[in-house]
Amino acid sequence: MLTKRQQNILQMVVENNIRTAQPVGSGDLVEKLDVSSATIRNEMVVLTEQGYLWQPHTSAGRIPSEIGWQYYVDNFLTGKKKLSNKQKEILTKLKVNNSEQRYQSKLLAKTIGELADAAVMVAWGPRDIFYTGLTNLFSQPEFRQLQSILSISQVIDNLDEVMVGFFNEIRGLEIKVGENNPFSQQCSLLVTELTIDKQRAIFGIMGPWRMDYENNCALLDQVKRILE
Repeated sequence: MLTKRQQNILQMVVENNIRTAQPVGSGDLVEKLDVSSATIRNEMVVLTEQGYLWQPHTSAGRIPSEIGWQYYVDNFLTGKKKLSNKQKEILTKLKVNNSEQRYQSKLLAKTIGELADAAVMVAWGPRDIFYTGLTNLFSQPEFRQLQSILSISQVIDNLDEVMVGFFNEIRGLEIKVGENNPFSQQCSLLVTELTIDKQRAIFGIMGPWRMDYENNCALLDQVKRILE
């Protein structure tokens, strides 16, 4: 059980890491918390020992672990974030003609991939899948190592096989972090079910654990508004 202070520190580490993609030190949080740098540092050590944070290098700050990201998703997401005016303007232009919904959903997927800086997939069935934005995903700092790219590429190669068991499991909006993401433990997946051409479909955004969950939830909400 985390104390309120530990929760605040974990949330701030997560939000700083989303914004900067860099480890977060105690000095980064002093101005936002009414406690000393030493107190924050001690709490971060406790959070590390409990598995919520980890230290990539001895002299570096901390970043959230998979458990830390899952805790953030379970406890801190509000679902109330609004899209920026620029994002709204871009998406508003993608009006869907009922006779061209499948084509428009692919175009929308490409646009969402650019806005979220992530990979996006649309599936109309277990073996009827469109995906885009892999370049966005591979350009993230987490995936600069060749082995990480190869790992995710193998998942894409087996996308049809994984989707067979996954497609019918999705209900509403779901967030799959790390080992809960059947496509890649190195990524998080935000996925929602919707209706396209009077047919059940799913629309998902896949990015690093460090993705902007609040913003991507808002993007998926807008996708449903556009397509439904």
